Amino acid sequence: MNEADTVRGAATGSGAGPVGKTGTEPGAVADAVTEPDAAGGEKVTEAAPDAVTEPDAVGGEKVTEVAAGGREKAMAADAVTDAVPEREAVPDVMTDAEAVATDAEAATDVVTQAEVTDRVTKADAVTDVVGESDDVTGAAGAGAAAGAEAGGGEGPRRAETSVRADGAADAGVAGPARAAARRQRPVLAVRGLSVRFLMPGGRRIAAVTDAHFEVAAGECLALIGESGCGKSVLASALLGLLPGNAQTAGQALLGELDLLSAGERTLARTVRGRLIGLVPQSPAAHLTPVRTIRSQLEETVAALAPVRGRKALRAAAEAAAERAAFPSGHLDRYPHELSGGLAQRAATALALVGDAPLLLADEPTTGLDRDLVDRTVDELRRHVDADDAGRALLMITHDLAAAERIADRVAVMYAGRIVELADAAAFFGTPGPRHPYSRGLLDALPDRAFTPIPGMPPELGDLPAGCAFAARCDRATDLCATPPPRTGAVACHHPYAVEDARA
Repeated sequence: MNEADTVRGAATGSGAGPVGKTGTEPGAVADAVTEPDAAGGEKVTEAAPDAVTEPDAVGGEKVTEVAAGGREKAMAADAVTDAVPEREAVPDVMTDAEAVATDAEAATDVVTQAEVTDRVTKADAVTDVVGESDDVTGAAGAGAAAGAEAGGGEGPRRAETSVRADGAADAGVAGPARAAARRQRPVLAVRGLSVRFLMPGGRRIAAVTDAHFEVAAGECLALIGESGCGKSVLASALLGLLPGNAQTAGQALLGELDLLSAGERTLARTVRGRLIGLVPQSPAAHLTPVRTIRSQLEETVAALAPVRGRKALRAAAEAAAERAAFPSGHLDRYPHELSGGLAQRAATALALVGDAPLLLADEPTTGLDRDLVDRTVDELRRHVDADDAGRALLMITHDLAAAERIADRVAVMYAGRIVELADAAAFFGTPGPRHPYSRGLLDALPDRAFTPIPGMPPELGDLPAGCAFAARCDRATDLCATPPPRTGAVACHHPYAVEDARA
């Protein structure tokens, strides 16, 4: 035992040595009281020659009563001062707090579910108490401003709220306005998202190029476009499900979590199923072929919902099936025994279990008849609107009738680019779409002009330098040989004016 330990034992009554012999019992007299100094040694904070000690909570002893004693006080102080240099040579012992901090630093690449959920939802609590404090910053103002920058109008379900110039929500805002503020904050904000596939021979496929959009809480954004335009690739990028030869750029913020830079561990443990629910485009490929639908639903409920017990799991699985209009009599069947429509409903039921803040539905109405289409999209809409929970829906679809039924806004994608972002009511009604391609999609519907768009989309690996739609557009000019600018919510050299669209 070195001199530092001897002196420390004397001070606390827990050590051994010539001085420590006077303080080995509770209530013995100690010579000095010490505490760690900034350099890792110890310093005398109070001399206590007649101090009475007793066991403390961590197994040592503490000073409980101090008496006077000048000579012993000075001797103990000198002994401690002499021992400090040797104390520096003693191997460091990591305290509990230091160990916790070290563990936290080692785990900085792992974002827990609670941390990310807080990032997405905690601002709701701030909005609820904004009337009590002028110091609370309103995220609603920033979300609304960013939405305007992205070129999207406010949807019919996104109400106005009073916002001060400094971005803080109005202190006098009422309950319904607070709910509107929550809906205005984006759950998902995509900024400059691009995806490139590197092919043999150095060829590059520009699957998605510079996508910008937001999906606010309480909102459904419908992403529409022809097959092969990059819609499903965009969805796969958000979930980290791209193949190994894919390269991504830009940002996709779910709350404060950037989905494009998040690691696989974070995506698997925190994002998929918990923060983003996926209705896949090919449900038969996503269902486990050797397990019944009931078994898969019960497993998902056990993993994502606070349900325990065999009977409770069984009841919760049946309730999830009912939400997606999946017949209970088919729950004990295997995926290969289901029709395409039933497999789609099973996948929808699985996606709804976790009540995720963002629901990503990739062609959720594939294989369904019209009645089931309406029921399915209505259930997706209820999921977004339920209890003002701050959820959002990004629906990728070819079914324009389904999009018109539930969407707040519409994003039109062509050849990997979003060419128009518009309010759904204005897009499907008056004044109508402004981009020539968007107008061509609507005119191709049987209940409209029933006129197909001429030509074929370009290959994503051989895109023209200018507007990708120019070869199929009856409004194209020489100017279209250059990349089109984004004018408001439309990326086109010759968009329809509001008057033209209304006509």
